[in-house]
Formats: sequence, structure tokens, C-alpha cells
Amino acid sequence: MDMGNQCQYLPFPDHDRIYRACVYTCSSDACNAGSPSGGGGGFTTLQLLTSLTLLREQACWALANVAGESPAWRDQLILADDGSGSGGGLLPALISLWESDPGNGLLDASSLLLVNLFRDRRPRLKFEYAQLLMPHVTRLLSHPYDSVVPNLLWALSYAVEGSEPRARLLLRETDAVDCVLGFLESSDDSLLMPTLRLLCCAAACLQVLPAKLLTVFPAVRRLLGHRDAKLRRQALLLLGCTACGPDAQLEAAAQAGCLTALNEILAGRRPQTDDPEDAAEASGGGGSGAGISDLERREAFWIIPDFMLSRAHKFSKRITEECLEGLLASLSLPELEATRCALLCLRHLLFAAKYKNRPDLNFELLKTSIEKLDGLKKIEAMQKIEDKEVIKLSDQILNQYFWGNEKKYLEESSQSQETSPSPVAAADIEVGDDLLDDGDDGEVVCGPDKDGALSSLIAVVGTTRFCSSMDMGNQCQYLPFPDHDRIYRACVYTCSSDACNAGSPSGGGGGFTTLQLLTSLTLWLLAGSRLRLL
Repeated sequence: MDMGNQCQYLPFPDHDRIYRACVYTCSSDACNAGSPSGGGGGFTTLQLLTSLTLLREQACWALANVAGESPAWRDQLILADDGSGSGGGLLPALISLWESDPGNGLLDASSLLLVNLFRDRRPRLKFEYAQLLMPHVTRLLSHPYDSVVPNLLWALSYAVEGSEPRARLLLRETDAVDCVLGFLESSDDSLLMPTLRLLCCAAACLQVLPAKLLTVFPAVRRLLGHRDAKLRRQALLLLGCTACGPDAQLEAAAQAGCLTALNEILAGRRPQTDDPEDAAEASGGGGSGAGISDLERREAFWIIPDFMLSRAHKFSKRITEECLEGLLASLSLPELEATRCALLCLRHLLFAAKYKNRPDLNFELLKTSIEKLDGLKKIEAMQKIEDKEVIKLSDQILNQYFWGNEKKYLEESSQSQETSPSPVAAADIEVGDDLLDDGDDGEVVCGPDKDGALSSLIAVVGTTRFCSSMDMGNQCQYLPFPDHDRIYRACVYTCSSDACNAGSPSGGGGGFTTLQLLTSLTLWLLAGSRLRLL
């Protein structure tokens, strides 16, 4: 006790009794420099991994607590001598443990240790360590013990997040990829959450999805209509990550019905699914997850421009037929940036139908469809918004495509440029092919030379919108950018609940594991006392 190593009484899974677990809690100079490398509880506990089963379970829990304390402690544990004389450390001991046919309780404890080893702390776990562990971790995904698999998925999502080489390590394990894709068909929400996050992390750092991962879209379409709002949002994030890729990925998503589902979400309706329970809840309008929030609508909207801008009008017909109602409904989103981009997308559709002579786009039919959906009134309402860009974009759409005042509008635009030579104003009211058309490809161009105000919009639209959060609280906030007057979308970590899987970084309530919290409480209470946890 004088070295700061507190003994706690912890309940163990599948056991009625409470077992005594020594947890390293040293944090002073008297505790061998306050780290496992000084000969404290880190080494002793590591040696226990080769002891009796119950001791190994307790050792895994204790080591998970130490590894989660800081990256330095984590790395020192990995390099620690396990006492075998072979120069091994934590990772060989873990691998040996998994190869010894461990029981369910030991698998649970070791899987939580993995979460704390991989979770996104800086600096991250070294690549060579991830490379060593990956094959062994992925083999456990087919383990019949259900409760261990979600923890393994959380750990793997941390392992591959933000790193294409690490994502490639996962993709090499073909059997594991098959397991992960199979989990998308599960009805267990606790399994679906980490599965979606793992796929999000992999998709976000891969420029092109392998053919096997293109099969995720039917499951994503189904999950977009799930009764749980958090799952819907995570499915939206996965769709958003893949939508930034090549046309083949967008085509696979569209064929799976994802655009139709986005249309429903943007219109404020939950997409229909084949699940009887989901269908009953959706039709009744009740349930905790029945409503569509503005957050969901916003995340759904930012996927739409990926199907349109810089795609040479390849998906304009699909947008017109499957998502026009949702695009018009996006004009009511509270963020001005979304309103501007929605108007830009509408202008893009109308331009393609009127000027590109595409046989799959009928301009008069598109105008009629917009009017039937009350789109004309919605666009007119935009002129009441106190924002110059919104007013100019809506005015251009109305004059050039609906009111037949194109010639007059061009004359007024020319006069405005003469009297107000501001580059932004001149670019905003310009309506020729040089603004909207990039050569023969018909791509939207909003570069800084032509439209400074909208260039930032396109730059933001084209980025991968993925935020790292374990509780699905992936919030995109609007933040000021240095040396710019406008605000930009920036994804930030917002985890602050128990659903952060007890292994998330600081920045809310999710920064401590349960064991760390209990350890801290022990220290804050009377020194030397025993905390009995029931």
C-alpha cells in the first residue's frame, strides 16, 4: 500500500464471487517514477498473464487500466519483460494467451485490453505492433462467444483509423473481412455499431474501396431506415465516406437505393425497411428513434453534392428522379452553407437539363417537377434570407430558368459588374458556361479565380466528412478558419457519454475506463481503505 498499489474488489463476469484485483495506481515519485517501467505493478501484473486462469483475468483488467492511462505507460508495458527470460513482453504474452484456448472471461478482459492499446491516443501504437497483432485479433472475430466480438471490432476500428497502411492490414485478412461484412446483417445493435465504425474508418482512409467492400451498400441502405437514430447516423457517415470516391462507388450506392433513402431523410421521413419491427414503428410515427433530426438531415445533405459536383452530370438523372424532393427540402436546413450548396446543386441540375442537351434530362419536365414539389416557392423564399450569396443564387435560378428573364438578368448582371467591381459579386452573378462548365466534361468549377466565395464551399464539399467518436456522436460544427471571414465545416470529437465504450479520448465524460474511474475514487478516498464494489 505504501507504493500506491491499491487492491480493489471487483466483480468478474460469470462468477458470483468478488475477486481481489491488484491495480497499478502509483502516481508519485515514491512509486518508482510513477510508471510500470520502474518495477511497480506493471511488471508484476504482466507476469500474471501466465498464471492461473482467474489471475490472468485479473491481470488483463489491471493491464487494460495501465495501458489506458497514457501512451507512455502503454508503450512501456509493451516493452516490459514478462519475467520468462526470453525477452518477451505484453504482445507475445497476449498472443500466447489467445493460443491457449482461453475461457470467455479471459477473452473479455483481453479484448478490453486491446481497446486501450489501439484507441486513438497520440502517439499511436506503432505500426509494427499493429502488424503483429492484426492476424491474431481478426481470427478471434469468428469466436462463438458473442460479448467479445464487439470489443474486438472497437479495437480494430481504432487500429485502422486514419491510416491506409493499417487499413490494408485488415483487408489482407479475407476471412475477417467476410466476418465483418456478415455482422452488418445482425439484429444486435451492440454489434452493428462497432461494425459500422470499423468500416467507416477503413473507407475514410482508402481512396478506392476494394470490390468486396462495394457489397456493403444494400446493408447501408437498410440501416438508413433503422429505428435507432445513432445507427442511422453511423450508416450516413459510412455512405459519406464512400461517396467521396470514384464513380463506381456512387453507382453501387445508387443501385442499392441509397439515394432514395437520402431523399426520405432529407424530407424528414424515416426510410422504409423490410424489418417488420422497423416498419411498424415508422408507420406508427412513435418510438424513441422514429423522428428524423436536423442533424441527420444535415449529414444526409452533404452526401448529395458528392453525387453532383465534378461528376460530369453522370448522376444528374438519378438525382432528378430519386432525390429532387429531398434536395428542395434541404433549403430549409438551418445552416447557410447548406442553403448555398443546395441552391448551387439546383442550378447545376437546371443548367445540365437546359444547356447540355442530354437525352436523359428534360428541362421542361424538370421545371414541372420542381413546381409540383413547391420548389419554386421555396426558392423564392430564399430571397428573404439576409445573405448576399443566397439571394444572388436564388435570383439567378429564378430569372434564368423560371421567369424567362435571362436576357434582362444578364444585362443587369453586366451593369452590376460595372458599378460594383467586387470579384465575389461579379462571379456570383455570372451565368455563362465559363462558370458552370469545365470544357467538354461539364463539371462544376468554382475555383478561386472565378468564384472566391463559393470556392470554399466546393472545397469543403469535396472532403471526407468523418469524425472519430465511439458513441456515434459524430458532430460536424461550423468553425472559423484563419484568415477567412467565412466559417467552415469541421468534424470534431464530441463523445461525452457512457456509450463512449469506456475507452475514448478525453474531451467529455468518456476519457476514463471504468477501472480507471474506480482506481481514482480509491485514491481520492481514505488512503489504505478498501473499496468493496458490489
